[in-house]
Amino acid sequence: MSKSSATSGETKSALKKTANKAPAKRTTNPSENKRESSRSKTRAVASRQPAAAPGRQALVILGMHRSGTSALTGVLERLGAVGPDTKLPPNEFNVKGYGESRVLMKLHDRLLESAGSRWDDWSQFNPAWSKSAIASRFGGEVRDAVSAEYAGEDFFAVKDPRVCRFAGFWMREVDALGIDLKAVLIFRNPLEVANSLNRRDGMSLQSGLLLWLRHVLDAEEASRDRPRVITSYSGLLQDWRKLVGQLETRMNIAFPRQSASMELEVDEFLEVALRHQVASDEDVYSSAIVQPWVAETFRILMGATSRGELSVVEQARLDTIRAEFNAACKVFGPITLMALNAASQTQKAAGEARSQVERLQADLAKANHTVEAYKVEVAQVRKVSESLKAERVQLEQAGREATKLLDETRRVLETERKENANSIKSLQQE
Repeated sequence: MSKSSATSGETKSALKKTANKAPAKRTTNPSENKRESSRSKTRAVASRQPAAAPGRQALVILGMHRSGTSALTGVLERLGAVGPDTKLPPNEFNVKGYGESRVLMKLHDRLLESAGSRWDDWSQFNPAWSKSAIASRFGGEVRDAVSAEYAGEDFFAVKDPRVCRFAGFWMREVDALGIDLKAVLIFRNPLEVANSLNRRDGMSLQSGLLLWLRHVLDAEEASRDRPRVITSYSGLLQDWRKLVGQLETRMNIAFPRQSASMELEVDEFLEVALRHQVASDEDVYSSAIVQPWVAETFRILMGATSRGELSVVEQARLDTIRAEFNAACKVFGPITLMALNAASQTQKAAGEARSQVERLQADLAKANHTVEAYKVEVAQVRKVSESLKAERVQLEQAGREATKLLDETRRVLETERKENANSIKSLQQE
C-alpha cells in the first residue's frame, strides 16, 4: 500500500471516529436544546432571504413614536445614509426634522386602515391580513414607494414608527428588491414617550404606555432573522459614537462621510436641550401607572443595549409577554376601544368648544380693537372741537372789537361831517 493510500485511509478512519463521537457531545439540557433549536431556526430563516445586490444596503429604523427615531435617522444621514426624497418638514414638536418619507407615511397609514387599525392602536395587528388579497397589492406599493423614494441609492435609511406594527411583512417586501436590509431597534423610556404623546396628541399616559409596548414587542420579534442592533435614545444622546461602532462591527457597515468635521456636526445636531420629557429608569419601575409588562420589557431592553442584542432567554421572555399582551388585547381591547372612542369624541367636542371659544375671543378682541379705535377718533374729534370752540371765542371777541371800532369810526366821521357842514355854512353867510 502506498503512503498516500495509507494517509487517506487514516483520514477516513479519523473522520469516521469523529462522526461516531459527535452525538456524545450533544447536551441533554432542555434549555440548551431550545437555544440550539432557536439558532438553527434563525439560520434557516436567514438563509431564505433573497441575495442582496452588491453594494446596496439599507437600514430600517424600528422604534415607537417619540422615541428618538428622528434623531437616529439624522445621525445616520450625516454619516452618509441617504434620506427619502419627500421628507416631512420640521414643526414645533420636532424642530430638527423627522427624516420621514411623506409618501411612505401616507402608504403605511392606508395599510393600517386596510387592516382595521391606525397609528395609535395598541392591539395586535391582524395576523390574517398578510394572507388576504389586499396584502399582495400593498406589497407592490411598498416596493414601488421604496424604489421611488431611494431611487438608485446604494446606502439609505428608512424610518417610520408605523412599520413596527407590520415589520415582518414590510421587510420581506424590501428584501424582494434585492436590498441588504438591516435593522436598528431604538427605544426610549416609556414614561418619557407617554408624556410626549400626552403633550402632543392629548393621549392618556396609560394608552401611551401600551402603544410603546406594542411597538417594541412587535418590532423586536419581527427583526430577529436579520442583522440588527438594539439601542436606546438615552444611549444615543450620551455616546452616539459607541452606537456607530456597534453598527459597523455587528452589521459590517462602513459610513462614507464619517470624519472629524462631520462628527462635530452630529454633536451639534444632537442637542440634549431638545429632550423635553425626562424620566429616570427608576421612575418606570416604581410608577403606579406603568404596567408590569412595560416595566419588565424596558428592563430587558436596557440590559441588551451594551451588547446590542438580546439573549435567547430574554427573547423567550419577551415572547411570553407578547403572548399575554395579545391575549389581554382580545379580551379587554374592545372595551378599552369603546372607552377610548368615547373619550375621543369627548375630546373632539371639547376641542370644538375650545375652537369656538377662541373664535369668540378673537371676535371680541377685534371688537375691542374697533372700540378702542373709535375712542381714539372720538378723542381726536373732541380735541378738534375744543380747538374750534377756542377759535370761535377768539373770532367772536375779534368781531366785537371790530364792531366797537367801526362804531367809533362812524361817530368820529359823523362828528367831522357835522363840523365840516357848519364850516361851509359859515363861509356861505360871509
